[in-house]
Amino acid sequence: MSMEHISREMLAFIRQQNPKGTRIRLYSMPDDPRPIEGGSLGTLQFIDNMGTFHVKWDNGRTLG
Repeated sequence: MSMEHISREMLAFIRQQNPKGTRIRLYSMPDDPRPIEGGSLGTLQFIDNMGTFHVKWDNGRTLG
């Protein structure tokens, strides 16, 4: 999830609902030249100040 602008309150809420270590399932990445397969699982590492989820995928890749 990535946004151009996110309020401080919304960012705090998203981080509260998705703490480090949360398991993430990817639905699809159709526009990426090296997509991660839909249905892949990963572990949330952190959410940056723009609201981007940074995930370490079980296949070894990392992606924000």
